[in-house]
Amino acid sequence: MRKRNYEEGIGYLKKSFQSPWASIIESACRENLDEEPEPKRSRFIANAAMHIYGPFEIKICEGNFKKAVFEIMMKDGRCSAPTFSSMPIYTGKVEILRPFQDKIVRLVSDSEFVIYNITLPQHILFPGFVKLAVVEENSATLISISGQGIGNWAKLNTLLGPLIFKRIINRYLIPSFQT
Repeated sequence: MRKRNYEEGIGYLKKSFQSPWASIIESACRENLDEEPEPKRSRFIANAAMHIYGPFEIKICEGNFKKAVFEIMMKDGRCSAPTFSSMPIYTGKVEILRPFQDKIVRLVSDSEFVIYNITLPQHILFPGFVKLAVVEENSATLISISGQGIGNWAKLNTLLGPLIFKRIINRYLIPSFQT
């Protein structure tokens, strides 16, 4: 297997996002590589290919509660990724994911009601990202989930990625809106 080219991965992520997010992503990636210059989990390319999934939607509640749903997501980090932390989400925050200690950096667009989870070089699916957008459709509030990247295990991620995020939302977000 070929070794991972981290510079190519950082370039891919920077091209996927505009400033100032591109510089936030690059800074987080460089810090991750300073801590672990040759990340073990993402070192080799194993079936790496471009992968894209979604958007698929999960209904959160009846009614137009986009702002309320987004606020709940922002208050609890577990609502948008499998983290160890229930601390609030904000742009530039680096989080550790379970169970493998992979790292992501988060980007938040308050005006669009969107949270991005961006994989860092230590993450097995680097480079890639997941977009969670709160949307209103047919008098209901939903989370639209989509992901893309060129990281390891592309086919497996295309199958499991949506299932992981569906489980997270069902476990941590939907109960906040059940009566």
